[in-house]
Amino acid sequence: MVDVIIKSFMRPQVLTKCVEAVHLYYPKNRILVGDDSQYFDEAMLAGFSNVEVYRFPFDIGLSAGRNRLLEKVNTEYFLLLDHDFILHDDKTIEKMLAVATATDATIVGGLAWDEGAKAPRDYCGFFTKEDGEYVLNYYDMEKIKYNRAGDVRYCECRFTQNFMLGRTADFRNRSIHWDDDLKLMEHEDFFIRFPLDLRVITTPDVTVTHLCSQKNNSDPVYSAIRYNKAHKRRMRDKYKLKRKFFQERWGVVYDWTTLKFPALNAAE
Repeated sequence: MVDVIIKSFMRPQVLTKCVEAVHLYYPKNRILVGDDSQYFDEAMLAGFSNVEVYRFPFDIGLSAGRNRLLEKVNTEYFLLLDHDFILHDDKTIEKMLAVATATDATIVGGLAWDEGAKAPRDYCGFFTKEDGEYVLNYYDMEKIKYNRAGDVRYCECRFTQNFMLGRTADFRNRSIHWDDDLKLMEHEDFFIRFPLDLRVITTPDVTVTHLCSQKNNSDPVYSAIRYNKAHKRRMRDKYKLKRKFFQERWGVVYDWTTLKFPALNAAE
């Protein structure tokens, strides 16, 4: 059994769809929802069994909410989902577990497919450090040479999506966590700090649908918090970035069939 953790904030309509999909495929798994909205109607989830809702102080942030949810996990592995990710495969967890077992990985990520897009996001790759700044090197997922765990393809990497299976003991024993000070824009920071001796894997054979938020159509209170420039500013200040974001390089091809991390990985 794998606990599922979902941090939510002021988008009850997508949270309900997220929980509904998890419950459809995994009705016996615990679903841990952590919410820091100003108002939350727990009745909207009353029809689903094994759902535990934890209410956090208003706008505690994505990072702090995830950290608190992680403390409540009591299974060997946990599945992390954003509240707008929708499962559509009844073998999602099984495929990720197969890869985790075959590779001894701490994290196994999948790919997120924006609703209406022609292909999933290629958000997977590794870091380099050039001229004192981190560079995100994104794989060309169609050209990667994959290994396999049974029928499931996978490649080694140093960052992956927020849709991921994690080994609970590694997170706790190594104090792996999200930075509470980064309410958003936390993702790259999490993986830059992730221990280099622990393995991160991505499989393109496991995907979720991403129900993207639309800034102009969102609740004005949600939009003011979600799109607040302070989030990106905190991240830039932490890494003393010269630009608005980390440098990025797309379409990188790397042969992971040797299952070795690149020597050029300079994450600290």
